Amino acid sequence: MDDLAIRKGKLPDIEGVVYLDRQIFGDDCYSHLVMRQFYEVCNELFYVAVIDKEIVGYTIGCPQFNTNHAWLLSLCIHPDWQRKGIGKKLIKQFLSQVSSFGLKNIYLTAKPEDKIVIKIYENFGFEKTSCEENYFGLGHSRIVMRKQM
Repeated sequence: MDDLAIRKGKLPDIEGVVYLDRQIFGDDCYSHLVMRQFYEVCNELFYVAVIDKEIVGYTIGCPQFNTNHAWLLSLCIHPDWQRKGIGKKLIKQFLSQVSSFGLKNIYLTAKPEDKIVIKIYENFGFEKTSCEENYFGLGHSRIVMRKQM
């Protein structure tokens, strides 16, 4: 993976990010409209992983207004590229950028049954703070996790 690049997302990347998101999350994916809004509002925490000009992963985060908090809103890796360290590199880039902003707490959510993802986040210092039933609507519970910087 010598040709892997982690970089800030650019406007033309949105199509590839939406396509990837749809592949991974199906009906629960973000629409093009939402991705464009994330790009505009959360640009400083919008990163893509690129191999041979193809987007193979992305992460989006956003600072929370009037707090020392940020949210990691989405982390997505193409199935062919999972378990190759790309997600970890995206998380490291995200945490580095959040740290440079002086933000003190990073929050995220994960599916309770997604033990591998939860373990990855725990390895980065995230701790479970709660489990919220129906977080994203009926039948869509999430574990809320926090990392103190």
